[in-house]
Amino acid sequence: MIDCCNRHVTCTTKTINKLVEHIDNPVQRMTAYMMLYQYERLFDDSCVKGINCTPQYAINTGSHAPLAVHPCRVSHINRQIINEEVKKMLHNEITSPSNSAWASPVVIVKKHDGSSRFCIDSRQLNSIKQKYVYPLPRIDDVLERLNGSHIFSKLDLRSGPDGLWQFNRLPQGLKNSPSVFQRLMNQTLGSLRWDICLAYLDDIVVYSCSFDQHLIDLSKVCQAPNNSNFKLNNNKCSFFQNDISFLGYKISSAGCLPNDDNVRAIIQFPTPTSSKAAHSFLQMVGFYRKFIPRFAQISSPLNKSSAKGYPFIWTDSEQSSFDQLKTMITSPAVLIFPDPVKPYIIRTDASGVGIGVVLLQEQIVNRYNTTSIYKPVAFASRTLKPAETRYSTIELEALDIWWNVTQKFHSYIEGQQFTVETDHKPLLSLMKKTYHNSRIERWMTTLQQYDMIIRHISVQHQTAAPEIQRIKKSRRLHPNYIIDNYNVLFKIVKRKSGQQLHLRYLPASLIVEVLSAYHNSTFCGAHFGVKRAFYKIRDRFYWPNMYKDIVQHISSCINCGKNKPSRRKPDGHLQSIKPPRGVWERLAMDYVGPVPESKSGNKYFLVLTDLFSKFVVTKPVPDNTSTTAARFLLYDVFMIYGVPLEIIADNGSHFTSALYESLIKLVGCCHIKTTPYNPQANGQCERHNATLVPNLIALSNHSRSNWDEKLLPTTYNYNTTRHDSTGYTPFELMFARSPRFMFDFISPPSVPLTTDTYRKTMQQFMEHTLLAARNSNLRHQLKAKQRYDSNRPNPQYYIGQNVIIRNRSLAMNKFSSKFIGSYTIVKQVNNKTYVVQSTKNNQQTRITVQDIRSI
Repeated sequence: MIDCCNRHVTCTTKTINKLVEHIDNPVQRMTAYMMLYQYERLFDDSCVKGINCTPQYAINTGSHAPLAVHPCRVSHINRQIINEEVKKMLHNEITSPSNSAWASPVVIVKKHDGSSRFCIDSRQLNSIKQKYVYPLPRIDDVLERLNGSHIFSKLDLRSGPDGLWQFNRLPQGLKNSPSVFQRLMNQTLGSLRWDICLAYLDDIVVYSCSFDQHLIDLSKVCQAPNNSNFKLNNNKCSFFQNDISFLGYKISSAGCLPNDDNVRAIIQFPTPTSSKAAHSFLQMVGFYRKFIPRFAQISSPLNKSSAKGYPFIWTDSEQSSFDQLKTMITSPAVLIFPDPVKPYIIRTDASGVGIGVVLLQEQIVNRYNTTSIYKPVAFASRTLKPAETRYSTIELEALDIWWNVTQKFHSYIEGQQFTVETDHKPLLSLMKKTYHNSRIERWMTTLQQYDMIIRHISVQHQTAAPEIQRIKKSRRLHPNYIIDNYNVLFKIVKRKSGQQLHLRYLPASLIVEVLSAYHNSTFCGAHFGVKRAFYKIRDRFYWPNMYKDIVQHISSCINCGKNKPSRRKPDGHLQSIKPPRGVWERLAMDYVGPVPESKSGNKYFLVLTDLFSKFVVTKPVPDNTSTTAARFLLYDVFMIYGVPLEIIADNGSHFTSALYESLIKLVGCCHIKTTPYNPQANGQCERHNATLVPNLIALSNHSRSNWDEKLLPTTYNYNTTRHDSTGYTPFELMFARSPRFMFDFISPPSVPLTTDTYRKTMQQFMEHTLLAARNSNLRHQLKAKQRYDSNRPNPQYYIGQNVIIRNRSLAMNKFSSKFIGSYTIVKQVNNKTYVVQSTKNNQQTRITVQDIRSI
């Protein structure tokens, strides 16, 4: 019994440790651990007892005769799964034996991760069962409550809706199960819902503005399901996160984005070959239509191809729509969460195909509250009905305002003043005069109940033509502009030297051509940098924001990106590996060499480092093969010091061969491979190599033929020297005693100890020493990260983004391109590492941000 309890405590402790290990601040991590440990019963899946809840659920079939569906034939493997699941449910009192005349068969469904789910086929029962009505919350209402939140936690409940057996609790598969379970969740959380947490079926999200407040909020939320005896699905829970995935969206303090997995599924969707496939694609993309401007207009060709009763036709128009939707979903706008206090702006856009709108709201973009911009809350659009395609321009623009104000965004703007922006100037008097048009009059009558201001905005990307016309019509020229006899507008510019220049005022339609001429062309630009291009252009032309446009053009030049070296710090913040909690848990291994051949024929030496104690094991070897590495591990490491939990090594063939992998698997050790061309991933081992090599050189003879004889003394002196990271020598942490050197002639007096006394003394020494070393490691790692990250760019890339990567070819020379591509981002491993896929051969490569450039 004691062993079982210990195992339970150990499992719960490991589970909670894993859930908070991502928190960088040690104090916050410990505080979060202690708070969650108060509710350890939530994380214990060893025994699933009944939920303490008041609502009872009965299956109401009216007067229908009992239905008994024959069981399905199952394989031997599935039969074992069913038997094990039935035994488990019997033990946990979820089911009990039954002699009922009603029966539904069991089916085994494969999950995405390859495991199996035990389900009941309730289709026949659902067809005769009376519906139980209880509303589920709207997803958009749930998301909009997250405004102002900066830290999130997600709880996934495993105690949701679950021979002849009968269920004692609500099973999965019944059509009323979601409604019953949602009602149960609402009763369990009570007034906490919509205040500090949101619940959608078995998913609960807790949101707060700070870490300290989140501790309080999360404790309140955990208490409710804990009291009701709920259990958490530990693998799907996440705590104290800056961003989470929830209801198909990626949620952060900045707003929400489509979930990366769903975006990847859309990108990989093959070209439809039937109406059903086209309809499926539209359904997938349509879920995220509020992220895509003019979605209805873009998807219009696909709507016709997916319509029932019409022949499937796939032309260039449908292909263009298909490709454009894929492109836009890979770079969606971040939608901010609405703030009910701030005013809204509705910006309309009508065309002959459809009407669209974007709902905007002001957002502060710096911490000093001095700069703000308008960011989108949602996009909306729809195609025109056949009758609406015959509307006049002003009718279409008025329809756009009426539809968006009264139909689409009524819940946002009702009861407060808002602004409608339109590029159709006649609409400015929409609310002020009477129209001899019954349709517009009807719309205006509806709009009068809103506190609405209509404002005109000019079309984007205006050229200089309006400015020229204004100056021409003026009786007196503007003092800073002149027009020559050929109607060319000039800007009068005075230099500091007193020189006055007449610069051609460049219209917007020619800016790109001039930028290309003075940067891309062979004779005027030759791909020189920003300053050289700016000096050339500013002496000949003028337009507003010239320098900004030049910077943007040159920074987006693919040829420059591929061929010019970067003279700044490598991109990417330091991705710290969580330090191990004890000695000999995680090791790092590497080959050093080739070095000058010794008299014994050795050209390399192997280095193995314990990442906790910093203890180093080395051995000179004649080659760098996998056989040599495997023999070193087996005879010089495992059989002397024991087997660790993990070994970190690079992607060299000596560490990835079948022999090496077989040995690692045989002894029960985990092999962690570093990212290619990223020595920082095995940084501690590389640092020890850099320390050992100069000392070896200093001790060796002039020809370096005896370096292998000096390797063991060098390693011993390293292991017996105090390490800054831990505050102890590696020898002390490894063997729990201080080393005695050859010249220590006077030994300290020894006190005779019994075996028990010695054991207790050593235990106290190790507990104190390991705790001090662990804390010292954390502090040292935090300081190292702060130094490394200081003033270093940390770009983030999104799934589907096109990039180029650093050229690592062995055949590189000074005229080789520094970067090659293009590649597509297909997966984000962590904040610094991505998986990219070649657009030519679909080959995937794991790479860090310092070797990536955006196109």
